Amino acid sequence: MHEPGRHSFEDLALQVWTAKPDGRLDYVNAFTAAYFGVSAERMLDEGWKDVCHSLDLITAGQRWLHSLATGEDYEVHFRLLRGSDRSYRWHLGRAVAVRDARGEISHWVGTNTDIDQVMREMELAHAKASRGTA
Repeated sequence: MHEPGRHSFEDLALQVWTAKPDGRLDYVNAFTAAYFGVSAERMLDEGWKDVCHSLDLITAGQRWLHSLATGEDYEVHFRLLRGSDRSYRWHLGRAVAVRDARGEISHWVGTNTDIDQVMREMELAHAKASRGTA
């Protein structure tokens, strides 16, 4: 059963997830599961680590732990494994803490946005600039 408001995430063509105050994922929308080619249940708790590139896992984990400890917004660039072609693609991950009436974190709401094309274009532009070509 979804908490109030979560059912509306199912209609978005965007990776949407929520987490408990301790950071364990407790919901991913259908688009997220389909993108990774796994069941929503497999993504829960710490299942997201299975689709995160090993070179990005430490940075993503450290930033997530920092946000959990401080309540600050979470933001990270990391590569996630797309299920359809088994390629790692760059994503922008973001999350915000949702607080209850006492100011305590009740849960986190986050998204992952595929920014692979933008990152590759930036890398190409940087490479051209470093070679002195336009």
